Amino acid sequence: RIRGALAAAQLALALTLLAGAAILLASLHRLQQVDLGVRVERVLTFEVNLPTSRYDEAQRASFQEELAGGLETIPGVRAAGGISRLPATGSYHPWNTQIRTGPLAGRTVDRSRFAMQQRVISGNLFAAFGIPLLAGRSFDGRDGAGAGAPDRAVVSANFAHAAFPGVPYEGVLNQRIAAGGRELEIIGVVGNVALDVYGAPTMVVY
Repeated sequence: RIRGALAAAQLALALTLLAGAAILLASLHRLQQVDLGVRVERVLTFEVNLPTSRYDEAQRASFQEELAGGLETIPGVRAAGGISRLPATGSYHPWNTQIRTGPLAGRTVDRSRFAMQQRVISGNLFAAFGIPLLAGRSFDGRDGAGAGAPDRAVVSANFAHAAFPGVPYEGVLNQRIAAGGRELEIIGVVGNVALDVYGAPTMVVY
């Protein structure tokens, strides 16, 4: 009777573990099907930290651009870029954003539907992650402090809809917003990306 009870207990535990494993595999499969808005296959990411004692803001920006350019010279690399925090890895710099022009001029972007995120990028980040350019252009040599140009931004499609309702993407170009204490001119609109691995939507100002 004791052996029978032990065998029954072992079978029950085995079935519990099997059910747990099946649920885990199903959850993993569902997570792999979530549309994050970025390419994940054949993409390598790594972290670079520069000591603030040796690199000021301008030097950090220059280093990041040179690093991206250097990586693109490696055989097999199609595009390279940097970002202050990777997509789908949670909230970072959720600053309020004010709308300076357009139908909602003078208001703050409504964050009731989506999170609001700010990201600093370098190089050809959108191409590296497969984030589509929907209107306008990305950053290039015409932008940045060294170019003597005004501060500029690229925004996600859902940000464009929320901040400039009823305005086509082309009409969002050259509109002005303020974020992080800076006045920004919008030069491009790109596809949406997820805030986390579960696909939660977020608006982004790059």
